[in-house]
Parts: sequence; structure tokens; C-alpha cells
Amino acid sequence: MRYLSALALMLLLVGPAMGAPGPADNQPGPSPWQIGTHPAYNGRDGGETISTAVVIPGDVNLLPFHDTGNTCDNVDDYNEVCGSTGSTSPDVVYSFTPTQDISVDVDLCASGYDTKVYVYEAPQGLIACDDDACPQGRSFIYGLALTGGVTYYIVIDGDHDACGTYDLNLMRGQGCVLECPAGALVEGEPPCGDDYEDVFNGGCGSSNLIWSQIEAGPDGCATVCGKSCNYLYEGYLWHDSDWYEAFAAGGPATVTCKAEFPIVIILDQSTSCAVSPEGAYGEAVPCVPAEVSHPYLQPGQRVWVYVSPIVDHVFPESDYVFTICGLAAMPTPVEETSWGRIKNRYR
Repeated sequence: MRYLSALALMLLLVGPAMGAPGPADNQPGPSPWQIGTHPAYNGRDGGETISTAVVIPGDVNLLPFHDTGNTCDNVDDYNEVCGSTGSTSPDVVYSFTPTQDISVDVDLCASGYDTKVYVYEAPQGLIACDDDACPQGRSFIYGLALTGGVTYYIVIDGDHDACGTYDLNLMRGQGCVLECPAGALVEGEPPCGDDYEDVFNGGCGSSNLIWSQIEAGPDGCATVCGKSCNYLYEGYLWHDSDWYEAFAAGGPATVTCKAEFPIVIILDQSTSCAVSPEGAYGEAVPCVPAEVSHPYLQPGQRVWVYVSPIVDHVFPESDYVFTICGLAAMPTPVEETSWGRIKNRYR
């Protein structure tokens, strides 16, 4: 789990102020949208600052755009709080002015170091920021809505003082729309949004310690359809975390989860809110299944499933679906609980 500090709402310009794209010798080379490595621009990869940003062609029909480079020969011009604070990592800058409205994904998952990525809109400032949406500390901003004719700046940064080889993919949003299977348990959460007061199944993250109960079918499996979002509460970024409770049949247990947003999922057999060293942890980008498993659980052992976003920007309520197998029937009587979630502040 990553509990993150408050998202900066306005752009902090450490380097030069926002301006027009750089001079002609900073324009991309031939066919920049094709897979491959660009030639260096003035002896460096990417642009040093917003005013010298490397220009990504704005024709949306030319997407995806792909480029690689190394940040270690750049300097530290920008920093945003989205996962780590006080970063001194060098960074590079790209600019993109789409020819029409479009939703894009900014993918750094194949990079060779612990990245952060920010998107600024001129002149409003920061509109998206991510640290660890991909495994191994790589970054991914998904489904970002851009307006045609507006210039955006993509800053590739690092965690703390990290630098290295980055792999940038800017592509049309690759989102999916999940359908809830027939017979699945439905969370029934009231819609969340800015200033939402969430009093549902926050598990260990809530004052009332409420879990959603999972009833297994005859095959020892259950499918659950839920929703989650990130939202602003009193000016700070908060996220939903959903906790579910079940009981093991004895033997292995597996959870497979797919979401419309980057997720973290945990299967834990702890009986207290202390961190269990035996908990199974997994992450996934949108539309890709995350699977966690435990090789053996005692019959009747209490298990928890935790599902949460791992993106560091506000996104609207979106769906996830998970299936858990290896369960026993729920003990009786079942203590009454509420289906739902509690907000957990990034901190």
C-alpha cells in the first residue's frame, strides 16, 4: 500500500516559466511516432525545461508516440508530490498540442528506474501526476482527457534522486468497460466524488472497522463487482479502499481482479490490523488482471481482500471485478455489516 501526501493543485515552477515550445532545432526528427529511439536533441534526451520541451506531433492520428532516453545527464527543474516528497531527480520535458479532443495514456512502465511523471496544462498548471501505478515504481497516467488546441507538458522525473533510462509511450486511452457477471455480489456503494463522506467498508482504514462479507458458492468461489475513485476532500486527494471478509475452506486461495483503473490488491489472513508478513500483494494497470494467491490456509481461517486505486490523480468512479476461490461457507450467525468503503487519506 502507498499512502501519499496531498496532491499539489497548482504548478510550482522550479525552472523557467511556461512558454512556447523550443526553437526549431528542438523539433522532433523524422517519423517520431514510430517505435524506436529518437536522436538526441542538443546533446540530451527530452527537453531540459518547459521552454525547450521536445515537441510531440499534435496530429492524434499519428499516435502512439514512443521515445526513449536517459535523464541522468539532465538537471532537476521540476517536482510534484505524488508518492514521494523532496525529489532531487533530474527530469526531461515533452510538449503535446493535440489537434482535437482526445483521451490519452502516458505509459512509463517499461522504464529502467523508479520514475514519476507529471502533466501540466498551459497556463493552468498541474492536471495529472503519478508515481507508482506500474510495478517496480514505474509510472502510468491513464485516461487523461485533453482538449484540442491546448498545449500540455509531460515531465518525466524520478523518485527521490533516481535517474536512468525512460521509455515513454503516449497513446490513445486504452480503457476498457467492465461488465458485472450475472450472479455476482454487487457492492452497492453510493456514488463517490469530491467532498464525499464515505462510511462503508473501510476495514482497518476506518474507525468502525467494517468489512463486506463474501458468501462463497458451492464451488468455493465468489465474484464481486465494486466501484472506486480518487477525489478531493477539503482540498486534499483521497482514495477509496475496499475491504472484504471471507473464510477459507482449507488449502490454497486465489484472487483475480481486473479494473478500469490501476489497482493494488492484497489477500491477507491476518486476524488483526497489524501488517501480516504472509499477505499476498499484487498490482495491475487498467484492463489487465492482477492475481494474488496463498498456498495454504487453515479451514475456517478468516481472510481479507483489499482493493484500492494506486493512481495519484482525481478520476471518476470506475468499476472493478474480482473472483476469489478457496472459500468455505460463511460462519453463522454473521455479524451485520454494510457493503461499502471508507476514504483513506494519502499521507
